Amino acid sequence: MPVVAWQESGDGCRYTGSLPHDLDGGIAWRAALGLIALGSDQVIERDLRRLVCGDGVAVFTTRLANEGVATLGSLRALEPGLAAAAAAILPGEALTAIAFGCTSGTILIGEARVRARVQAVRPGVPVATPIEAARAALAALGVRRVAVLSPYLPAINRRLRADLERHGLRVAALGSLAEADDRRACRITPDSLLRATLAVGRAAPADGVFVSCTSLRAAEIVTAAEDELGMPVTTSNHALAWMLRRLAGVGAPCAGQGRLFAERAAGRAVGELPRRGD
Repeated sequence: MPVVAWQESGDGCRYTGSLPHDLDGGIAWRAALGLIALGSDQVIERDLRRLVCGDGVAVFTTRLANEGVATLGSLRALEPGLAAAAAAILPGEALTAIAFGCTSGTILIGEARVRARVQAVRPGVPVATPIEAARAALAALGVRRVAVLSPYLPAINRRLRADLERHGLRVAALGSLAEADDRRACRITPDSLLRATLAVGRAAPADGVFVSCTSLRAAEIVTAAEDELGMPVTTSNHALAWMLRRLAGVGAPCAGQGRLFAERAAGRAVGELPRRGD
């Protein structure tokens, strides 16, 4: 036990400024994941920490100011703030990956532009987005005809469908909850989301269901929806967590989180996401 030198202060309090201590790798000794979350999003942090964190993997969040209501203009207006938000995550520390937590925002801004803004201040760090993660997840699950649920208004739903179809998916059905305000979308009950997921999944022949929007509490109903529909289901946060786990080197199956986190899909590589140095 090292000898500690204490000083008498003269007022009855002994002081030392040299207590011995050890350092370890911290809570993110395995992987430090950054998250750029919208200021209005009340769900994504909880979902990612539940599905990704543990065993030396941690998520560190910064917030991007936004209007709260998803419109074409408000989503495009997110782009200028991306670089500053990325720079604010653990300045000076190495990050394993950074996620931008907005599905529709990524579609409107463009994946390449999101990546360029983030990597301008965090060079070489892989950037994950919910829409890229969803497409990779659907591919890993063998889904080609997808039924889609969203809270978006028609203009954004059209762009969501176009994005999926441009990347080779057929959108068999698309149902909207028409709640463009994050402050309302986050309060849609899981039971309501389950009913809506079942409705779109049964609306037309499909291989799987994708629930879009990081503000929906949909990740928690994935297993129940799959049991009812007999097909794979994933969501923005669910797919993003799956992709981040791979970037963090956590490829092991995760019980109780749906088919995507089961052994068949758990070990598949992320085919679409540029790696460090790409």
